[in-house]
Formats: sequence, C-alpha cells, structure tokens
Amino acid sequence: MKELNCEAPEIIERIPIDLLTPTAGNRRIGGFNQAKLEQLAESIKNIGVQQAAVVRRKGDGYEIVAGERRWRASRLAGVTWLPCTVRELTDAQALHIQIIENIQREDVHALDEAEGYDRLKGAGFAVEQIASEVGRTPAHVYQRLKLLDLIPAVRDLLMGDKISTAVAVHVARLDSEQQEQVFAEYLDREWNDMTAVTARIVSEWIQRHILHDLSKVTWSRTDASLVPSAGSCSTCPKRTGASPALFEDLGTKKDQCTNVACFETKAAAIVKKRRAELEGTHHILVKDNYTNCTSPGVLKSWEWNECKKGDDGAVRVLVVDGDKPGRLTWGKASKGAAVNATDIENDKLRRAHELKIGKARTALLATMFSDVRRATETLIASADPYILVILRLAVTIVWNRCSYDGQTTTGKVLGWEKPDDQRGYQAVGEQKIADMGIDALMLFLVDMSLAPLTRPSNYYGSEAISKHLKSAAEIMVVDFTDRLNETATAFSITEEDILGERPNCMRSGDGEEDPDEEDPWDPDEEEE
Repeated sequence: MKELNCEAPEIIERIPIDLLTPTAGNRRIGGFNQAKLEQLAESIKNIGVQQAAVVRRKGDGYEIVAGERRWRASRLAGVTWLPCTVRELTDAQALHIQIIENIQREDVHALDEAEGYDRLKGAGFAVEQIASEVGRTPAHVYQRLKLLDLIPAVRDLLMGDKISTAVAVHVARLDSEQQEQVFAEYLDREWNDMTAVTARIVSEWIQRHILHDLSKVTWSRTDASLVPSAGSCSTCPKRTGASPALFEDLGTKKDQCTNVACFETKAAAIVKKRRAELEGTHHILVKDNYTNCTSPGVLKSWEWNECKKGDDGAVRVLVVDGDKPGRLTWGKASKGAAVNATDIENDKLRRAHELKIGKARTALLATMFSDVRRATETLIASADPYILVILRLAVTIVWNRCSYDGQTTTGKVLGWEKPDDQRGYQAVGEQKIADMGIDALMLFLVDMSLAPLTRPSNYYGSEAISKHLKSAAEIMVVDFTDRLNETATAFSITEEDILGERPNCMRSGDGEEDPDEEDPWDPDEEEE
C-alpha cells in the first residue's frame, strides 16, 4: 500500500510566467470559469498573488502541480512572474497534491474529481487511503469513481449541468443497459425544467422500474443451476449487497438485483421449471398483475381467487408474473374463465377478432384525418397574410401546451424525423413552426388538434372512434358513413364492431403486455 507522504525540502522562487506549464489533463472536464479568472486577475493587479503555486522542475522549465488557476489569472493580469514553491516530487506525490488542490475548490466538476481519484487508484492508492486524505467517506469516493462508467448520453447531461451529480450517481451505478433504459424512458423526455429531475425522484423511478428485491424471489438465491450462465444470486456482483458503499442511500440492507435482463430470465426459468413439475396434474396458470392483456390459457388477475388448500374446489395455482413469478399457491377459477382447451381456443379467436377491430379503427381514424386535412387546406388557402406573426406565436403556445404523448403522436403521424433533442418532438415542432407560413400554421392547428386522435381510445368503448374527429369530418363535409363502410369491408368485420366497446386486447398502458401480441396502432411499423 503506497504512502501519501509529500514531505520534501521547499524552495520559494519568483519564476517567469513563460517557464511554467500546466499539468496535462488537469481539470479537463469542468475547465476554468472565465468570469472568475478575470475577477482573480483584477485582484492580482491590485494586491498580487497571495499564495505561492506548487511546482516541480521539468526539463528547462517547471510543471505546475497546484496553482494553475493563479497562473492563468496572472497571465490575464499581465504580470511576468509567479511566486512558486519548488518541490522535488515523484509523479505519485505530484498527483496527490493536485487532487487535493482541485477537490478543495468549490467549482471543481464531479467528473474532474472522479478522474483524479481514478488516477490515484492507478498509481496504487486504495480508496480508503484516498478518502482519508481528502476528508471524504469511502462511499463518496466510490460513487465519484462510478461516474466514469456513465454512458455518453447521461455523461453529456452531467457535463452540460442538465442533471445534478447526485442524479448522475444514481444512474452511474447501474449497468450500461440499465443506464440506457433510464435515459430512454425517463431522462430523454420533455422536461421544461431539468432541475425538477431530482435525485430522490430518479432513485424512486429506478427502484420501481429496475431494482428487484431478492428477498421476494421464488427461487433459491444460492441456486447456480437455474440459469447456469448467470450463476447464483447470492454471489452475483450485480446485486446491491456486493457494493454496499455505492447503495447506502437505499435505506435497506436487503439485496436488490440491478440486472433486469438476468432477473427476467430467471423469473421465466422458474416459471418454466414449475410448469414442467406440474405437468400431468390439475392446475391453473394465473397472472397476479391487474392487466387486461394476457396469454391464452393464463387467467387474468380477476379471473381467479386465492384460497386455502382444503377449500372446496381448490386447485394448484402457478403465478406467472407480478412481484413473485413462479409462486405456487392454491386457488379457484372464476365462473366463465377459460381453463379448458375449448375455452382457450375460443379465447384465441376472440382476441384475434378484437385485434382486427383495433386495426380497423386505426385505419378509419387515419383516413378520416387525411380527409379533414385536405378539406382544411382548401379552406385556408385565402387566409389574410397579416396575421402571420400573431398566428405563429399562438400556434407555438398551443404546441408547447400539448402533452408529451400528443406531441409524439402528432410528429409520428406527420412523418417528422426522429428527434435528437432531449425534449423530443416538442423541439422538432418548434423548429418547424418557425419556418411555417400562414397556410401551414393554420393547417398545423388542425394537425395538432386531430392527429393525436388517430390513436383509438384505450379507455372509453363508446369513444373508440373520436367524437371530435367525427365532428371535424362533419364540418368539412367529409362522409364518415362511407369511410366507416369501406373500413369495415376492408377488415371483414361489421360497422358495429368498430363503433362498439373497445377490444380487450387494446393497450391499457398500465401493467404488463403480451410481448408477442401485435399493437393495432404503431405509426413506425412497416406495412407488410
């Protein structure tokens, strides 16, 4: 274990500015604040440099170990020399002094701090040593070091001060795959104010969507044979208990799994294993999550009731989802639930028919939207050009008040390019509005009002075909009846099917979905 002893004879000299060079790689992330450098330069002009820089000899000149900010400000102030303490230092000693100098400054960037700790580790110093020297806890040092594992997208947010260091730490301690998930599903969205994305909120999101409590699993945590390539949970380095210093803020000593893919693989494996064990016995498969989408032969959560083994009609039950997939219990199927081969086959046919209805509704809505849009283009062709400025302002305001989902649906329906900006389609829309003329602006008002309605309602059966889009069709003298008849004929279903209650298979957006089931509405899906 290396010693951080930097004691060495000191010589204080006035060294010409031009003979001094900064250490390569020092503060390369956060850099130096120009405004503060200018303030320091003004102070140096008035009262000089109050603290000598620490340097060591290098070739014909000197390398600045500590004091680069003073050196930069002195150059701005026009002074020709800098008071320096000259030391004979090894690379490790120089690095140690430099890191101490940096982290004691209020404006040091967390990534610069992390890289400094990493360089000390590379020089042979233990985390506990580093923590003791810099007056921090080992947990703080470990968490800063994890920032170096950030995926580029999240690292850019941190470097741009879009997220706090605390938020970045919560993300950094996950695998790159999980970091991508947090970025795609949470951070890379429309945020009017990124400061609203706090560490507490991100931590709660991660605990809900990524972490899994290993104390609740239905398989043995010491079983390395369930998924041989993954090994046992008890010795896995990706559990929170393997790195307690990184996860001390969770407030629980229970091990949490951070590897979603592995957890889901083991959950599927235990369900498969127990299904095989139940083969040839009277049992039922059930879902524990409240969701209207399920697989044939698997009862929904409201189609069965848990009971005791000795109750009349009790059968063995295998839970295939929820918090404890693979759980064995006892229960009864509700009246009318599909538990035999005939019921299951009928359920498949029903779901296929419902999927066809969903597609038909989507097709009808898309056709109605196109008809109304064409009629609107004709109507606004003679609009007064002097209202362009106020109309563009009004359209921008209305667009920015649209929901994230509404903006996304509108962008996809209109065929916009996929957004790169973290604000998503809101930013794309703002750019397009800025280039629109009066005709395009008036048409876009119709677009952003009606385009989101091209997705059939997921919640209201009687409003599966939007009443607003139908009203627009009537105003623009678009024949809804003809379109309805054409769509029903194209999909070989009745008009009543399209206008009736919503199909059970339509996405509720709440709970799990069948991964093999086709979404009747997907604007990005290629036509066959």
